[in-house]
Amino acid sequence: MDLLLLTSRKPSNPYYINLCTTFRSSSPIRFRFAVDDVVRISKARKILKKGYLSGWTGETFKIYKRYPPNPPTYVLQDFSSKEIAGRFYTEEL
Repeated sequence: MDLLLLTSRKPSNPYYINLCTTFRSSSPIRFRFAVDDVVRISKARKILKKGYLSGWTGETFKIYKRYPPNPPTYVLQDFSSKEIAGRFYTEEL
């Protein structure tokens, strides 16, 4: 048996307090976009691509759901009510 493992399970031990306490954010999470806002998705760009070309998709999407983990993520839906696979960060919209 590992002695550190046995002693770290006691709540009075500082190792237990540091390892097993959850992080609490001091400020509430703020979303930049609201549900039903219309957004575009940024394109993945290759190295040495032309800078004057648009970095956004031509299609627009609607924000369908918001998830509050830090950083906040969004689920998108196109205008034919089909949900887009995956979640997107604020910087990608």
